[in-house]
Order: sequence, then C-alpha cells, then structure tokens
Amino acid sequence: MLFLIICLFACGCAAPGKKLPSLEHGFTRENVTQLWGNPTQKSTVGRTRDNYSVEVWEYYKKKSLSKKEETYILIFVDGELYSWAVNNPAFAFKELAKLGVLRFDPLTFEAQQNQLRLQSITEQAQQTRKMMEIIRTYQDINNTRLQLLDQQQRRILQQQLLFPPPKFQQPIKPQRR
Repeated sequence: MLFLIICLFACGCAAPGKKLPSLEHGFTRENVTQLWGNPTQKSTVGRTRDNYSVEVWEYYKKKSLSKKEETYILIFVDGELYSWAVNNPAFAFKELAKLGVLRFDPLTFEAQQNQLRLQSITEQAQQTRKMMEIIRTYQDINNTRLQLLDQQQRRILQQQLLFPPPKFQQPIKPQRR
C-alpha cells in the first residue's frame, strides 16, 4: 500500500495549462472535475478509522514562465474534498496518517525524504570532486607542456649564444682612384 502511494506521488504527466480555479472544502469529486477537468492521477488509498473511503487525486500544471511543474494533491473523504496542497508530497502522507489510512509515523517519511536529499547531495559532491580531479589533471598536463616548451626555448637561446650564427661581411668594394 505504501509503495503504491509513493509511486502515485512520484509519477505523472502534464495537465491543465491555465490557472486552476479555487477549491473549497466539501466540494464533491464532480465539482472538482467540472472546474479542473480529470485528474492526472487518481487512486483509492483505503478507508478512514470511521470506514469512509479515501481517494487521492493529482493534477500536474506547468508554471507559465518556467519549466517546472506544480503538483496539486487533493484528498477526498467519502466523495468530498477534505484537503489539498501544492508541491508538497509529505502533506498527503501526513493527512492520510491523520485519517488513519496509513499506519506509520509521518516523521519517518520526512526522515526518508531527508535521507534521499542527503544521498543526492553526496552524489553531487562526488561528481564535483571527480570533475575537480579532471580539471587538476588537465592543468598539470598543460603546466608540464608549458614547462617543456620553456625548456626547449631556453636550449635554443643557449645554443644561439654559444654558437652565434656567422656574420656575413659585406664584400669590400674596390676603391676608385
């Protein structure tokens, strides 16, 4: 069940391109569908402690000036809009735990999210470290090349100083008497 919900929040497609109309608590699924259209993702996730059915709907909307998508998560209890949030997957887990649909500590989810962020940062740091090693190697090779060129030019200068090229004398012109 938990895996299904994680997959639900991790996947998706693009949805309405215009600004979405406002929502109100208690809207029916039909009200929301009339205002926002069909959701990108829809899943029945279980029942509350009081045995009401719980559905989670998701809408994906691209921001107008950026490439980022906004994720709208809507939770319905017994067919009515219970709560919603934008760009906050932890919200759904907390709400579903409050309703008794999920039986886990929401802090566990946040800890897992932090661990995933830490792994991502660690991977970025490793990639940066590798790139810095490549740059240092390139700089070392380039410095060695420049040193070799400098040594070669010094040898040429030394040879020219030790064995200067012969000076050509101009032919002596006969003097006219």
